[in-house]
Amino acid sequence: MSLISPKYIPIDLISQKDVQHEWSDWDPYEKIQPQDESTMNVLSKLSNRAITAFSIGCAEWVVYRFIKLSSDKTPYDFLESSWVLVMGNEDVQLEGLEESEWKGPIRGAIDLALLTIVNTWNNSEFDSTEADGAFAAQLALLVLPDKYHFIEWQEKVLQRLIKYFPRDTEYPDGPPVPREVLNPSVDIDAFQSESLIKNFLSKVDYQSNPFLEDIEP
Repeated sequence: MSLISPKYIPIDLISQKDVQHEWSDWDPYEKIQPQDESTMNVLSKLSNRAITAFSIGCAEWVVYRFIKLSSDKTPYDFLESSWVLVMGNEDVQLEGLEESEWKGPIRGAIDLALLTIVNTWNNSEFDSTEADGAFAAQLALLVLPDKYHFIEWQEKVLQRLIKYFPRDTEYPDGPPVPREVLNPSVDIDAFQSESLIKNFLSKVDYQSNPFLEDIEP
């Protein structure tokens, strides 16, 4: 795994506390608030790849929230493969994890966050997937003990995504998206975006990632 933790996620702060949220393996959706309409409105104005990138970003908040409570490297490999996909390698086939092995308020929440990435990408084949992206945000809000930093990040990132990756009805998928678009402190342009993507992909060890080992770099 070559994935580096995002600098904009205050990992030490959000990972300190034990689980505080309610969870139901029978129906985890019942514990999650409905999608925010304003969030959905903004997401509907983004390219499909940008919406998926947002879902990945939300999933990263969930995964890193539990970094001290779960030692399984699978989620990080999954996140890395998801970035490879939105950066342009559509040979990557995203599938949900084995549900029976991912239960409870920690592993179950991680599993649902990763599954939401899958849903966001797959549903983009048929339409804009703002509902999936907005759901990803609500899941992050459920599990985070300190929600302020996520909300602040979300507001800034949604505006960045509109600026850099607006929806084009003629090309709804949009161009490849660099991970740095989710970092509010990094300014990017078209040329820099291409360079950032190339740099990320050059560091991916495809053979050490079970989700990428059969993919051609």
